[in-house]
Amino acid sequence: MRIDWIGRWLLGSVAESVLRGAHCPVLLVRPGQASASFRNILVPVDGYPSSLKVLDKIHSYVAPQARITLLRATEAQ
Repeated sequence: MRIDWIGRWLLGSVAESVLRGAHCPVLLVRPGQASASFRNILVPVDGYPSSLKVLDKIHSYVAPQARITLLRATEAQ
């Protein structure tokens, strides 16, 4: 049982490191859920056309009739 806990802890810390260090969008999927179909997807964009390229990459994860929401955050003036 201890090995199970250590394994989950290690995988969690690796995932966190990837998210914190990534300089590009990252989608984390738990093992065994690689073919999951998401029904609600939030896509953060920064106003540059390149940030919309993720929409071309997510089609294999999107369920039929899925809702995709684009979120653009801007600096307060």
